[in-house]
Amino acid sequence: MSIVFSEVLEEAGSKIKILQKLGKIVEYRNRWNILQTSYCYIAQVLGKPTQPVFTKKEIDNGFQLQWVTLDQAIRLSEKDRPKGYEGKFIRLRELEFLKQAKKFHQKDK
Repeated sequence: MSIVFSEVLEEAGSKIKILQKLGKIVEYRNRWNILQTSYCYIAQVLGKPTQPVFTKKEIDNGFQLQWVTLDQAIRLSEKDRPKGYEGKFIRLRELEFLKQAKKFHQKDK
């Protein structure tokens, strides 16, 4: 299954090939009355990554792309302590996806 997602190209400067769907997380953010569904995939980077295309808001907030190993990503997420309402949801969601990806890779060995 070879699919190029514009979001991955925009955020990570990479084209990808999806290898497998990992799962989805549904969040309800009652403060904003928002229901959000996020999907996660195991993917392979195709070619050499280019520069991401961040929005002005992302640039103003200091967004930076950093390529790390799966274990490093888990450690960084575990240490992260977002102060904002949305950031706390994002941290929990991303950490769960990372831990599930690690389980996937461990069973694959």
